[in-house]
Amino acid sequence: CLVGSEMCIRDRFTTWFSMFLFLLFYFLTITTDMFIGITVCMFLMGYTWGEKRMWVNLSNAIITPGLIFILFDYVLRIRFPRGILTNIYYG
Repeated sequence: CLVGSEMCIRDRFTTWFSMFLFLLFYFLTITTDMFIGITVCMFLMGYTWGEKRMWVNLSNAIITPGLIFILFDYVLRIRFPRGILTNIYYG
């Protein structure tokens, strides 16, 4: 990219914000729940990478963790670490 161009500045912001989202995911996972972290970070990452349709971002952020949960819990029979949502589900 050309130094100082609008595209280069936007690419840098997207890169650094994506790195920040990985840190945010880590802190949300250890403080609240992994599925809350996945949902929040996927929504923000989709918006940051250029998807402006909120319903696409929201559906992607909700459906993907749900499918991951179904795959691991029902198919592979692997339990997830305790958190807010998993405590509600596992009891």
